[in-house]
Amino acid sequence: MASPNCALFPPGDTCTTCLSRGQSIGLTVATVTGVISTLAVSVVFCLVIKNVILYKRLVPSTEWRLFSSPLDVYMAALLFFDFCQGVGKVFNVKWLNEGLVQCGGYCTAQGIVQQIGETGVAQSTLAIAVHTFIIIFFREGGKAVRTSVIVVIAIGLFVFLFPAIGAGVLRDGDSRYITPTPYWCWLSPKHIGAQVGGEYFWMWLSAFVSLALYIPLYLQLAGYINVTWTGNHWWQFRIVRPERSKDQGILTSSKPSRQAFFMLLYPISYFFLVLPDSVVRWITFTGEMNTPSSATFFATTVFGLSGVVNVALLYFGRPGKEIRKLFSFFFRMQVDHVIHRIVIA
Repeated sequence: MASPNCALFPPGDTCTTCLSRGQSIGLTVATVTGVISTLAVSVVFCLVIKNVILYKRLVPSTEWRLFSSPLDVYMAALLFFDFCQGVGKVFNVKWLNEGLVQCGGYCTAQGIVQQIGETGVAQSTLAIAVHTFIIIFFREGGKAVRTSVIVVIAIGLFVFLFPAIGAGVLRDGDSRYITPTPYWCWLSPKHIGAQVGGEYFWMWLSAFVSLALYIPLYLQLAGYINVTWTGNHWWQFRIVRPERSKDQGILTSSKPSRQAFFMLLYPISYFFLVLPDSVVRWITFTGEMNTPSSATFFATTVFGLSGVVNVALLYFGRPGKEIRKLFSFFFRMQVDHVIHRIVIA
């Protein structure tokens, strides 16, 4: 049963969507995942802020840095965009309360925040995948914090300016940049180019590149292949089999290492989180068939778990000393005993 407010709008109004009881239930579940992800990321940031305060008070500034590796920078960006993505779903509370979704300033704000979060998560994931691959596969870039800062700034400029300019230029009538789509507000279906360039492309590229890069990374970490250099530059290399590696004095592993397992969890988790949403959006994008609302809510609910999954991998997926160093600051969730040791010493 639709909300009584729907009677105030003429049938066929493209700027208003009336929610049925079933749609409201589906949107509620999707909103809950957004709330959970937002809270999970907020907890991480609170812990990091607490650690920063403790370090500043008890440890000389010359003995620690906020970002000790490039992946620290990328992880901070990823968690921030996870937070934005979760907040975008929290906006749905208004639609649930009113029983309809309609154009306006609130709708535009939700669309912008959602695009910032979803595109930012995709681009941050892509940056983590590429940089981690370079660090582990080529043994380069492990201290390139400045490069990672530049990359994150570029990501920020793109994800903030793209929707801001679009929403600023296309504000009125049928050309609105943000409209109900239809159960929440996002890029209007009339701006397919903006949908692809502003989000779809980055989501699919990130999922594909992550898996493509982590396949050889897994094989190397597991000891199935090894990389040897044929020159003085990082790109002058060749891949050898374990048998030949042993002949050359290179140590190998006979079974998948814990590092390989945990490093693979991240791209695989992103791939499966984005897969249902990508399928639904592709069907909607091509217009070959009507997408059931249940499929839409299932996809957005799974995708909304991104923040929870990333926080869980960050906290529980501690793959060993060498890999843990890449995320050194963000893995210090409990540092009181460390600081106590330093102070006593």
